[in-house]
Amino acid sequence: MVVELAVGFCIGLLGRYVVPDSPGIGADTLLGLFGAGVAAYIYKLFGHTLSFDQFNGSSIACAAAGAFVFILVSRTTAGRRTIA
Repeated sequence: MVVELAVGFCIGLLGRYVVPDSPGIGADTLLGLFGAGVAAYIYKLFGHTLSFDQFNGSSIACAAAGAFVFILVSRTTAGRRTIA
């Protein structure tokens, strides 16, 4: 789980530069952490059990996809910000 959260943190940092209209680096990293945690939980819910200190490539890919999806969903639901 720790590796998946580290991946979510990195995806959150990269999400600021990949997806436009970023709310800030703090929000991106929190969304990345949350998305990776939820995706890793769902991955392990379907029977892919690993001990705490083990990881595999598919769990890391699932965490990265979950983090990226959470960042994209937050951007689409937030709407546009206007500067007046």
